[in-house]
Amino acid sequence: MIVVLYIYTVMEYSEAQSHETSFLPLLQRSLNWEYLGGGHGNPCHHPETDWRLLPFLVVVCPEKGEYVCRVRDEGFFKIHPGQILLVPAGIQHTVGMPRPGVVSYAHIRFTMFGSMDIFRFFDVPRLVKGQAGKNIPPLTRDLHRAMTAEPVGGRAVVQAVVRQELAGRLLRAIIAVSKLRDMESTAVFEMMRMEPVFNYVENHLDQPIRRATLADLVFLSETRFHYVFKKVIGVAPMAYVMNARMRKAQILLARQTLTISEIGQKVGFPNLFHFSKAFKRTFGRSPLHYREKIIESLNEIYTPAGKTNRR
Repeated sequence: MIVVLYIYTVMEYSEAQSHETSFLPLLQRSLNWEYLGGGHGNPCHHPETDWRLLPFLVVVCPEKGEYVCRVRDEGFFKIHPGQILLVPAGIQHTVGMPRPGVVSYAHIRFTMFGSMDIFRFFDVPRLVKGQAGKNIPPLTRDLHRAMTAEPVGGRAVVQAVVRQELAGRLLRAIIAVSKLRDMESTAVFEMMRMEPVFNYVENHLDQPIRRATLADLVFLSETRFHYVFKKVIGVAPMAYVMNARMRKAQILLARQTLTISEIGQKVGFPNLFHFSKAFKRTFGRSPLHYREKIIESLNEIYTPAGKTNRR
């Protein structure tokens, strides 16, 4: 009996190790990042903004002066030179610079499996101090320089490599000050199993998506698929699809390159009324109101003299 139990335990442990080992290459293939804006040594002076909900990580590195941030349900933070503000996607917050100062910052998304935010697996601190607070600003500044440099001939390949390296180092620096949330080996295996679902959703946001289709991708019945997916991801499959649509809509609204109607079509809502209704139900604001507020918030850069410049 004891021998049988020992053999079973060893086999179970080996299987878990095998799952985790095979999961690593999958993670490496699916890791992605997107730079959505930033600045280096920007003069800054503006009152505290309204509450905002952004679809990307906000990294702020004050170089001169005091930066402030209020995070919903967490409190008020003051950030000084040598300290870093980190606000992951989907967290309501405000920001402000009550007196003229200088900041470097980055707006960036790190994802896996198409649209899953990497930081859902970590508890990211709002305020980073000490040596870590000194390590992140140079990466933020260098990444901004690399992202804004014009590609030159054959050096474009080198520039792409440099960008990739800097983004990876920034991610590593943030993970180093964050706490990894517990994940069971079975959850890791089931998440790996769901890769076709993540990829399908990401590539078909502009089309109708049925739960039955997603279940077929992983060879499960609809009922079993719903149970496994919700247990591993934390939300039901169709709620995940809606979240992916809304996250994509947030990003497109912030970019200003498409009309609201065009954005609705790209995230699976050919009817503008239905898109506006779904967006408002998710974020409490219409797409138009959201765009106006986010653009206003992201575009405000002030000179020390208090004169407003628009980025």
